[in-house]
Amino acid sequence: MMEIIVTISLVLNLLLLTYVFFLLRKMFFISGSTDELIDAVDNFSGHASEVYNKDTYYGDETLGHLLSHARLLHTELQSYKSIYSEPDETEPNTDVEDFEADEEAE
Repeated sequence: MMEIIVTISLVLNLLLLTYVFFLLRKMFFISGSTDELIDAVDNFSGHASEVYNKDTYYGDETLGHLLSHARLLHTELQSYKSIYSEPDETEPNTDVEDFEADEEAE
């Protein structure tokens, strides 16, 4: 009887460890994807800001709203990044400060 209980326990523990490994892999994938997405939004926002500051488009409301939306999206993605990032990451986040400085410059 005891052998059956030990066998069932070992099987369940192996299944749980496999599941935890699967979840951790998925979390690291999401974390990496979030970093790439934040970089893409940063690049887009920088490009839109350059276009907005050209003489031809300066003051265009549509581009202004587009920049504002890109900044909001960046802020939202930063909150997701803090959720999915590794706990030992202690680098200060300067991206939000950079966006605020860009916003004040306009």
